Amino acid sequence: MKFTIKILPAFIFILASCTPVVIQTQPTITPTASNTPTATPPPLIHSIEELINLDDVLSLEEVSSTVAENDEAAYTYAFTYLSQGNIVEGYIAAPKDYLEQPNPYPILIYNRGGNADLGAVQPFVPSYFAIPLKAIVFASQYRETFNGTGKDEFGGDDVQDVIKLLDFAERCTFADSNKIVMLGGSRGSIMTYEVLRMDDRVRAAIIAGGVPDLASVYHFREGGSMQSILIERVGGTPEEVPEEYERRSAIQWADEIHVPLLIFHTADDDRAPIEPVDRFISLLETLNKDVTYIRFDEGGHGYLDLDLIQEFFAVHTK
Repeated sequence: MKFTIKILPAFIFILASCTPVVIQTQPTITPTASNTPTATPPPLIHSIEELINLDDVLSLEEVSSTVAENDEAAYTYAFTYLSQGNIVEGYIAAPKDYLEQPNPYPILIYNRGGNADLGAVQPFVPSYFAIPLKAIVFASQYRETFNGTGKDEFGGDDVQDVIKLLDFAERCTFADSNKIVMLGGSRGSIMTYEVLRMDDRVRAAIIAGGVPDLASVYHFREGGSMQSILIERVGGTPEEVPEEYERRSAIQWADEIHVPLLIFHTADDDRAPIEPVDRFISLLETLNKDVTYIRFDEGGHGYLDLDLIQEFFAVHTK
């Protein structure tokens, strides 16, 4: 077990029946290599430009990250894809030397906070991480964002929008799908925890300003618009649909998380209270989970330390 709590200065980054047997006298056909049906595997792709060749990718376009320094060091592409029949927007970014590496770069899946258009991934974010981490970065806007279709369920079926990125990553020969780390901020922590519960392709995860207990956020944000958002997107209040809040609350099924975690939170977070995070950390410790907890005294919602993320990412993508 690894359990560490550190207090550090903040770095800001906004977030048989008895039926008679009838014996047939027809000849038996033995399957051979020529007559045995086989499923055609999805194609492998060898560059970001080939992402468009995947069946569920609808469009792909190189874009500016909006930060000149980032554009000099990394490529950023916007793409749209299908997830459960819904159109979803996303980004992929990579250091410009990604095709020159003897070994493919590891992968970071970035899970944004917010809902629908609010808190959407900005173009600079994927390259912000791709450059220092030397990683291929995927990010989903989730369904119902901008030109996306379907309904943002705040950690419901929309988790499949993130899992779809893992499927794409497995087809990329220029990215090492055996070395995937996930980073979730705020609501993105819910998506991250749920993926960890459902899919074993992620090696480790980083959480910033996270939500291990969604009901606590509902009550903490009493009187604000967040309660209305949760009622709409989750389907009701914690008292009306407790099973939906439990589904989105890792504190209810912490024993099902089996990868190392790096968790950042601030004591003065006014959007995601720290008390449930402290309880979650205690539970993870009791369960002998591998967790490093960076607890800031102040700084607000979504603070993290990029240097510590680099160290954690390097260790878990060796």
